[in-house]
Amino acid sequence: MRGKSLAVGCVLLAIVPVRHAFAQGLPAGAYRARTATLELKADGQVIFGGAGGPLIIGSYLVQVDTIVFRDESGVAACPGETGRYTWRLAADTLRFQPLTDACTTRRSALALAWTRGGATTTFAAPTLNAVLITAQRQTEDLQRAPLAMSVVSSETIRDANVTRTQDLTYLAPGLQIGSLIGSTAVLYMRGVGNFAGNSLQDPTVTVNFDGVYIARQTATNGLLYDLDRVEVLKGPQGTLYGRNATGGAINIVPQRPRLRVREGVLNVGVGAFNSQQLDGAFNVPLGKRAALRLAAQRVRHDGYMNDGTDDQNDWAGRIAGRFEVNDRLAVRAVADYFQQGGRGNSSTPLALGVENRIGVTSPEGGAYYLTQRHSLAGRSFAPTPANQYVDNQHSGVHTTVDWRNALGALTVTAAARRSVLDQRGSPSGNIVTQQEHSTQKSVEARLSAAPMQRLDLLVGTFLFDESIAVRGDALFRVYNQYNVSLQKPESGVTSAAAFGRLTLHVSDRLRATVGARYTHERKTFGGSFQTFNRICVPPPTGQCPNAQPFPVDLSSAPLTFPTDSLSATPVFNPADGTRTVGFRILSNTAATFDRTTWRAALEYDLAPQTFVYSSYETGFKSGGFFFSNDDNVYQPETVGALTVGFKSRRFENRLQANLELFDWRYRDQQVSKISVDSRNVTNLRTENIGQATIRGAEAGLEIVPFFETPITATVQYLKATYDSYRYQTPLSSGPPVSGCAVSSKTTGFLVDCTGRQSPYAPEWTIALGASREFALPSNTTLTARTRARYQSRTLLGLDFLPQQQQAGYWIADASLTYATARERLFVTLFGQNLTDETVLSNSFVVPFSTFAIGVLRPPRTLGVRLGTHF
Repeated sequence: MRGKSLAVGCVLLAIVPVRHAFAQGLPAGAYRARTATLELKADGQVIFGGAGGPLIIGSYLVQVDTIVFRDESGVAACPGETGRYTWRLAADTLRFQPLTDACTTRRSALALAWTRGGATTTFAAPTLNAVLITAQRQTEDLQRAPLAMSVVSSETIRDANVTRTQDLTYLAPGLQIGSLIGSTAVLYMRGVGNFAGNSLQDPTVTVNFDGVYIARQTATNGLLYDLDRVEVLKGPQGTLYGRNATGGAINIVPQRPRLRVREGVLNVGVGAFNSQQLDGAFNVPLGKRAALRLAAQRVRHDGYMNDGTDDQNDWAGRIAGRFEVNDRLAVRAVADYFQQGGRGNSSTPLALGVENRIGVTSPEGGAYYLTQRHSLAGRSFAPTPANQYVDNQHSGVHTTVDWRNALGALTVTAAARRSVLDQRGSPSGNIVTQQEHSTQKSVEARLSAAPMQRLDLLVGTFLFDESIAVRGDALFRVYNQYNVSLQKPESGVTSAAAFGRLTLHVSDRLRATVGARYTHERKTFGGSFQTFNRICVPPPTGQCPNAQPFPVDLSSAPLTFPTDSLSATPVFNPADGTRTVGFRILSNTAATFDRTTWRAALEYDLAPQTFVYSSYETGFKSGGFFFSNDDNVYQPETVGALTVGFKSRRFENRLQANLELFDWRYRDQQVSKISVDSRNVTNLRTENIGQATIRGAEAGLEIVPFFETPITATVQYLKATYDSYRYQTPLSSGPPVSGCAVSSKTTGFLVDCTGRQSPYAPEWTIALGASREFALPSNTTLTARTRARYQSRTLLGLDFLPQQQQAGYWIADASLTYATARERLFVTLFGQNLTDETVLSNSFVVPFSTFAIGVLRPPRTLGVRLGTHF
């Protein structure tokens, strides 16, 4: 909050050269707010200033009900950046509503209420900045958007050292992101999510980068640098986003090239665990209508676990170009690349105490494994090999064309992305090797228009194509010591959708919105699955203490499959008493899924900056496949969400209060569990077994009670309970390890978790934040920032075991920044997780065992960051 004297925000205004502005009725004259003065001259000139004198000189242009500003000169100006607003003059008060504006200071100042005549007060009261979003495919003020969402600013992202998707967990109440192999993100929103990270399941909370849908949970990292903001939408986004946005959506919005501006930023940080971070960006103007922006990031740190895992060794780069052909047509192109290295995530046996951070491949972890019985082998587990690695590459290109024409504003985004995965990890307590190539292509076209005076219309189409394959000698290999599967899946999807949204301004205060989306998907699935078991006869009571595990790098079948047979010729080893058996599955199938999702909403203005809204929206995630000798298709899951909300900004933007009440119904949740099919083949089976009711409330307050001291507080209450959660396991696999009720049936074991708390759904979440800027001599500043977050007891595993519950905890971050004028130079001392809480990220029962392991969030990290804006 720079507010220093007004102004800054100041920036305000100004924009575009001009025609006679007041021909449309906007009165010329002087206006004042508590922090600034605004003079609109009849010749189209703008002067914006404060007690200290003029700060901005620019121009403006009135176009019917909109006004466009362009800055020309001034200490807080944004030269080259235009801002488009709607305006309204009621009595002596002039108000602006942002349509699009990249200039933060101008947005902040124009959010004020301007009164005709008079001089500004000499005291510059601090105010809250307006936050512009594009979550509804249009630029609008967050406080005027009738939807549940959080926005994480670029300043907060930098201050919190966010470099991975998982780091957003502490910054957006309702969002929970865990980790799987490599740094695959497990995304949940208020208990709606997907616990599996393989390519046979889609995410339930979508991630979008610069308007491009990211299909794979393995490909969501390497994007969190040189950002404008991150938008977190809560609840199904079935009309404007559609594909797999069952629980919500995360929009990562990068900084875009700025016209006629040459600027740069560079940050260098070092800290605990030998952490090193380097990131920067450089904006280059290419004439008056084009610009180029280059950005890069390098992040590394040693492992947080005692076996060296949970490390990071990444680098990323991005280049973006912008060309404004004329005032109506603009083109933007972006290319990005991300290289991920290191050893990746690991896990710790929960029985050893999570605070010790004992990795499963450490000597202590190996000693514990030697005490645990493997249900197939008739002996204990062997120590887990320390062979984890990550060597992944992700890249993408996309182009966006914006064209304002007689019909309205047309936006077309075409994108292609590619991921090459080669990683081996042990986040689930076993060893999983993932080697696959995935490619995706997408095109989205949207037209927004106002065909009638009180009618706003948005229509569009979305086309998507994805293919995933394990090529050549590569494998998706799951190694469970005495069980190993060698998989070569191939999958693909073609998806097409048409959507529309209509908003009717029933009156100046009342608006009604209806929208719908039709999605049609065709999915294909093929490939081979081979699994081998080394069994001590009779299982599970047999004793084979000398049984030898399979080789950890097994890459070909250890048994012979007779021609056209799905069973291998078994081998008995009298030396250790084990019998080795093998099975295979060959798949080649396809299925079609389609659904119409919809939204209906009402908004009513109680006052100029206060309104209430109510909406109901549906979302669905299509079904898919898994390897099995039985029915291998699972069906779509759906969410219907009722939301009632209140948003208000009072006291000339010094206080902001929001309240949201929600009621979601989660149906046919797709859950993946290790199971055995009718031919006794062990595999990962996905079934529709969950029905849940999710209710709660979220209240947010932002206030600036003292000069330059904004305070924020958000409280969320969440009651997410399974109305039905039942599944069955085969008798041959023995009773499952579960904290739920287990009963024996003639066909297997019935597990009933009905009435239990949903995973990743803490009942209470509290987020607090505050900052204070102190003015020092020579225009330098000292800024203190702090954040604290509380989360009540949370289930972090699908086995519902007591040890998979994370107890309630507080976590706190803080930073202290010294900066010269306009942050030409700055130095920051920072600390994350200052109380050094050991927090579970997610948990599993190790396959063929009775013990649980857990993946952990980062420990306390301290460091220093140096930076410059040039």
